[in-house]
Amino acid sequence: MRSPRFAFAAALALLTLSLAGCFGDGADRTGKLEALARWEDRRLAPEDSLVALLQDDDAHVRLAAVRTAGLIGRSDVLTPMVDLLEDPSQTVRAQACWSLGILGDTLAVPALEHAADDLRPAIRVAALRGLGHVDNRGHALLIAATGTEPAEAAAAFDALRNQAARVPSGDLVAAIGAGLRHQAADVRWRALRCAEAVDDSTLVPMIIPFTTDGNVQVRVPVSYTHL
Repeated sequence: MRSPRFAFAAALALLTLSLAGCFGDGADRTGKLEALARWEDRRLAPEDSLVALLQDDDAHVRLAAVRTAGLIGRSDVLTPMVDLLEDPSQTVRAQACWSLGILGDTLAVPALEHAADDLRPAIRVAALRGLGHVDNRGHALLIAATGTEPAEAAAAFDALRNQAARVPSGDLVAAIGAGLRHQAADVRWRALRCAEAVDDSTLVPMIIPFTTDGNVQVRVPVSYTHL
C-alpha cells in the first residue's frame, strides 16, 4: 500500500507537470499568434505552416489563423478553412464564415449555405453575412429574408443588396415584399434599402406607403419611389 507521503508526492508531481503544460501551451500559443500577425502584416504566409495552424489543437490559434487566411486572400487553403465551419468552437466557426466571405471564393458557397442552416443562431447569422461578400444566387439568403427571425432576416437583406444582380429578380422582389411586411423596423428598412438595388417598377406600389410611414426609421422621400 502506498504511503500518504508517496501519494502527496505523486499528486505534487502531476500538478507540476500540469502547470508546466499550461505555461508551455501559453508560450507556444504566443509564438504562433506572433507568426500569424507577421504573415498578416506582410500579406504572405507559408502554405504548409498556415494549414498547420488552421488545424492546431488550440482554438485561439485556429481563430487567428482563419482570420489571417481570409484577410490575406488565401484560396490555396480553402479546404481547411471550410473544415472550420464544423469546428467545436462556435467563435471559430463564426470567424470562418466571415473569412470565407471576404475570401470571395465561390467554391465556399455550398458550405456557407449549409452553415446558414446551422442549429446555432449565431452561426446562421455569420454565414448569411459571409454570403453577402461572395457571389451567389441567394438561395439561403432568400429563405432567411422571408423567415421570422429578425436578426437573420436583417442579415439576409444586407447580403441580398450586395447580391441583387445575381439573385433571380422575381424571387428577390417577393422577398422584399415580405420584408416590408415584417414586424421589425430593422428588417423593413433593410428591405427598402435592398429595393434600391432592384430595377423593377412592381416595387413602387409596395414602397409608396413608406413615404408617410409613422416610423422615421423606415420613412422614405417621395423621390425614392421613382425606381
